Amino acid sequence: RTTAAARPRASRTSKYYGVYSPSRRGAKKFQARYRDASGHRITIGSFATEEEAARAYNTRLKNEGLESRRKVNKVDEAGRLVEKPKKSAPRPELPESERKSKYLGVNYRKLTRNFMARYTNASGKQKTIGCYVTQEEAGFAYNNAITSNGLESLRKLNKVDSAGRLIPKP
Repeated sequence: RTTAAARPRASRTSKYYGVYSPSRRGAKKFQARYRDASGHRITIGSFATEEEAARAYNTRLKNEGLESRRKVNKVDEAGRLVEKPKKSAPRPELPESERKSKYLGVNYRKLTRNFMARYTNASGKQKTIGCYVTQEEAGFAYNNAITSNGLESLRKLNKVDSAGRLIPKP
């Protein structure tokens, strides 16, 4: 007999928006859920098929007037539900030598495989500017945030050469 940790975990998401597979045994196979206008999670009900749950999700969003604020399952000309798009493959992980940032205010985020730009404001609080694919984009964003917040006298800027490229920190 295998332990719970050794068993592979089944996916609880569906090929349609708003449809999930419940974790309880004995429950119907699929649940339809959504978030209302104030962000609270609402369970519509349990359904035998994914399609029934997806249609109930669409109907509820339409009745609540949330079609423009939530993802809705598309329906083709024949009235069949269209599956939501598959997630794209993650970016390849950078080699260890390229993870260490060359610029001030830039850190590599291993989980999301991108570079995060942050700075410390005048009162000492860390402020996140955003996440970027390249170090250079994050470095420029850091410089822009420092100058737009008037912190040039308090914080160092990344140096820029005459061609407009960032110069790596020593």
